[in-house]
Amino acid sequence: MKRSLLLLLLWTAIFAHVAETFADSVEPWYKQTADWMGFVRDDAQVWELTMPASHDAGMSDTATRGWYDPFDEYYSAQYGPLRDQLAAGVRYFDLRPCPDGAVIKAWHGQKVAGVYWDRFGETFADMLDDARNFLEAHRSETVFYHIGHWSGDGQDAEKVKADVLDMITSGYSDILFKTSEKLVLNHVPVGDLRGKLVIVCENVSGNLREKGIWGCWTLGSDGHNEDVVTGVPCHEGFLNIYNNYSDKGDFTPMAETQRVRWESNCCNRVNWGFMLNWTLTFDWAGIKSGAEAINPKLKDDLKTYVPKYGRPFLVNCDYNEAGVCSDIIRYNAEALPVHCRDAKGQVIVDSDIRPAKAQVWGMSVDGFDILPDENMPSQT
Repeated sequence: MKRSLLLLLLWTAIFAHVAETFADSVEPWYKQTADWMGFVRDDAQVWELTMPASHDAGMSDTATRGWYDPFDEYYSAQYGPLRDQLAAGVRYFDLRPCPDGAVIKAWHGQKVAGVYWDRFGETFADMLDDARNFLEAHRSETVFYHIGHWSGDGQDAEKVKADVLDMITSGYSDILFKTSEKLVLNHVPVGDLRGKLVIVCENVSGNLREKGIWGCWTLGSDGHNEDVVTGVPCHEGFLNIYNNYSDKGDFTPMAETQRVRWESNCCNRVNWGFMLNWTLTFDWAGIKSGAEAINPKLKDDLKTYVPKYGRPFLVNCDYNEAGVCSDIIRYNAEALPVHCRDAKGQVIVDSDIRPAKAQVWGMSVDGFDILPDENMPSQT
């Protein structure tokens, strides 16, 4: 009897140790960066997400670095190609096309010491193939390609646009999110987008969604006007976002400018997704050194200001990697299913994270929602 009891206690201890070891080896959901959208509810809408975004996503070190080019530091904006960024957790990509002879590639140009320089990056075919291959391997995920800056290095913008859209619709139609319904992309359920590539384009109409091409209606410095989003209606056939870079070369003025815009423009996130642009704009200093200086500071800024201003829809960074992305992804906790909550209904997340108050309010007919100030939920 005693022997049986001892064996039972021994096996219980062994089982408990194995279970504890296994539990410790399972990474938190927000660190499973290649499949993080699989944790999000099917009925959560696009506006409820907080996604890592890559600035100048096609300008990776692997595509632009040359052996003897001293200006590579001014063009490259990411460590590796899109397939690496996808695995790291990025789901929204800023792509800027330009023909390099007969081949359409990503492109980046800027002034350095008063002189204009430019460089080509990944080919568009490779970037589209990266999306296809990733989605075939990770069916729970959705990928957003934001395509714009069509003029490239001064070539015919309309021809560049036509060539790119033809490449996409003729060669990748099977993975595009298409619909004949009159929808606002911000309001589409995540479950309808799984396994799909969502093409969002600047300077296109909103009536191409049956072909899988969605417009991007932008407020901000590069958008239709400088207005804040309060009371502004959203648009069918478009992803509606607020996007305004700081254009600062130092961390403090960049962060302060973004916080002001965050406070003013994250209040109507149902209709207008706020993009937090965590990027620096340089003349002499390089993009990589700047990103590696400011990206580690993002975690604390999110922890401090999400409870005050709400969750950004997009967090746009140079030189994205899995650690930066997981710091962003964890703020999707409110979009997780009920079974990810404790007995009191609280979202189960690390103790150092306090999700912002849920910002859910009534939607008006046809997806057009004009919200007067008095109807905005207060932030704590």
